[in-house]
Amino acid sequence: MTHTWQRDLKLIRFLPMLVMMTAIFIMSSQTGDSLNLPDIANIDKLYHALEYGTLAASVLFGLHPASRSLRPAAIAGLTILFCAAYGTSDEFHQIFVPLRDASLADIMADTSGAVLIATLWWYINKSCNHKSGQLMEEKNHADL
Repeated sequence: MTHTWQRDLKLIRFLPMLVMMTAIFIMSSQTGDSLNLPDIANIDKLYHALEYGTLAASVLFGLHPASRSLRPAAIAGLTILFCAAYGTSDEFHQIFVPLRDASLADIMADTSGAVLIATLWWYINKSCNHKSGQLMEEKNHADL
């Protein structure tokens, strides 16, 4: 039986994700003429990738202890799908914001940021698990 405080701690781990989702929503609610982006070609795509990379990191942070029964590749895949879905819904939301529109290129930039972070997390997780497995195997051989 899980203690209430343990369950609450697991839920608190999702707080950064909710903060990031709220920040993205607030930023995408700004009218197009209120955006003060530098005059650099496609800089907004970099911002999209950074935002959704950060969202992916916060999703992975929230999921990590709650998803021990899932394989790391599944966790990374679910994180990417979640971020892509949120990015798509955010672009739909922008249709209703003055001087803003939906953009497939923005969705691709959002998803790219999430893919980069989730893949990096998967690779690090896989490497750490592989090394710990090697250490256990070496220990077992030493015990023989």
